[in-house]
Amino acid sequence: MKVSLSGGPNVGKTSLIRGLKLRGFNVIPEIATEVINDGGPSPVNDHEAFQFEVLRRQLDAESRFGQATLVFHDRGVFDGIPYRQIYGRRVPDFFAALQPRRYDVCFLLDPVPWENDGVRYEDSDFTRAIQPYFARVHQDNDIPVVNVPVATIEARIQFILDTVGNALGRCLTAPSAGASIRSGSALV
Repeated sequence: MKVSLSGGPNVGKTSLIRGLKLRGFNVIPEIATEVINDGGPSPVNDHEAFQFEVLRRQLDAESRFGQATLVFHDRGVFDGIPYRQIYGRRVPDFFAALQPRRYDVCFLLDPVPWENDGVRYEDSDFTRAIQPYFARVHQDNDIPVVNVPVATIEARIQFILDTVGNALGRCLTAPSAGASIRSGSALV
């Protein structure tokens, strides 16, 4: 099962991914921050080149997990589209090649109180404005969207695990070190 955590900047995606990783789940961290920190194309100076590089790295990261039973993504491949749409920019053709229904579910995180991390150039008003674009792009790609309300990190993680577990018809608990999550195993 592929699970995307989505939403505007500073909604808590990375904190939840870190928490899921600490619990032993398969995760893909946010690629956009990696591109910025690696000195890749700038989202301010060359947004299209930036989005292409993010998409390229995202697809590469996803391919490394192959057929893993459960993977949580800090953003998915469609998350670059809202950043084009909100500014009235043309959505590049490289997004059109993406297969719809790429994720089994998208968890759209409600905005939390704003914290500047030194990487983001957006603010809390931008986050509130872009949120509906994330819901729409996932729905347009036939991906169910579940809103995650503001709560503690642990409560949000439990909400996500409970929702995924219900969809899979079983309770999800953290896998033990070195174990994989398998259908019907005592780990899930």
